[in-house]
Amino acid sequence: GKTLVRELLTKAQDVAVVLVTKREEPDLGEALPDRKRFFFYPEDYSVSDTLEKVRLPQARGAVVLADDAEKRSDQDRDVRSILTALTLEKASGEGNIQTCVELLEKTPEKVEVLKMARVEDIFEGRSYTARLLAHGAHASGLISFFDELFTSHRGCEFSRISSEGYQERSYLEVLEELKISRDILPLALVSRKDPNKVLVNPPPEHPIAAEEDFVVIERRNAEVEEFSRPFGKKEMESGGNHVVLCGWNRGVPLLLHELHYNQHTRKGTLTLVAEIDPREHLEECTNLCFIRGDWTLPGILKKAGALEASTVVFLADESLPRNVQDRDARSILGALTLRRMTGEVRPTFIVELIREDARREQLLRDEGISEVVVREKYVGHLAAHFILTPGLAQLINELLTSNLRNEFRKVLVPPKYWNLPYGSLLLERKREAGELVLAVERREGEKGKIVV
Repeated sequence: GKTLVRELLTKAQDVAVVLVTKREEPDLGEALPDRKRFFFYPEDYSVSDTLEKVRLPQARGAVVLADDAEKRSDQDRDVRSILTALTLEKASGEGNIQTCVELLEKTPEKVEVLKMARVEDIFEGRSYTARLLAHGAHASGLISFFDELFTSHRGCEFSRISSEGYQERSYLEVLEELKISRDILPLALVSRKDPNKVLVNPPPEHPIAAEEDFVVIERRNAEVEEFSRPFGKKEMESGGNHVVLCGWNRGVPLLLHELHYNQHTRKGTLTLVAEIDPREHLEECTNLCFIRGDWTLPGILKKAGALEASTVVFLADESLPRNVQDRDARSILGALTLRRMTGEVRPTFIVELIREDARREQLLRDEGISEVVVREKYVGHLAAHFILTPGLAQLINELLTSNLRNEFRKVLVPPKYWNLPYGSLLLERKREAGELVLAVERREGEKGKIVV
């Protein structure tokens, strides 16, 4: 919730943010850029009286998160979120409120009910995290890339702008003009009539229609931010990759599915290390090797081949009953243990944490581990940007799902493009291969710098 509140107050500087939950008021510390625009109501948000009290009919948007204020099953949490969405629709009257709902398990039946309640964006935070981890395994630096785009006070960010003035012109022409004249990179086209109709990375010749808007990456300020991270010698290999997953949680089946179908990792070897044997939950991974054991121990990491792997992912482990702090502590311990065991040639480290904790994240960065996915923070970023940039949910879903039309990949820059301005490289790759170059990594010894 802290991340969501901060992002909304930062991006939407002309609105107030109201947090409604039966939990105690969270200690937001310095997270709020403008506390005068933040209001807290410790009440049941699924009740219509509460929604009227917080002046819902006058709201610009509403976000319904999977609430963990009280102990409930995932199914009951989703039922509560859906009930709230239906109550929101009734309480809003004829108001046009942009609504975003988080589900713990997104099923067609639940989506159908929410669509009837005029919910524009429905997302499953756990699935986005799993897909991001999978893509980070073959394209190191991708997590830092998203970290910048989803953090409003840093460098570049997602936005939605009108296509007025660009109608009937080709996408390639608009791409060139927007990048050169306004330093804006258009990623997709979104229909104003149907927000679920999103065209990601349009063909060069695609004509811009009058009823379409652009989803773009634009620079928040004049500063160019660069994110340093360890650069391993193995990470550019396209085949023969060895990915080691340490830990087990409910997102692992989807994570393995993505790794299995992604063209960059499906021919490699996958090793799963966990304290319980979850293979009964896994059906399609024929290239999966399972090792049972405590992956915070050096001996188990060696047995799994983590020292020679191309990527090692330390997951927020749910194998055994532990509290959230202990789960995060184990992820950090495993990463730091392996970090001290590796020499100059080391794998790409990816660490998943549950709770946002600046000190723990900094501890990992001090050890050269910058590919960190904080589940709690990531869900907050997603919810804030989805509510403020309609159509972005479909864009992110396509980019992070293997086997769809577009996906992320990382390639070495061919010599013919060396010393070429970024704008020229962008247009050449779009003409030649239909690709959008979103970021550049500059290698300096063992370090790589991501420039978005």
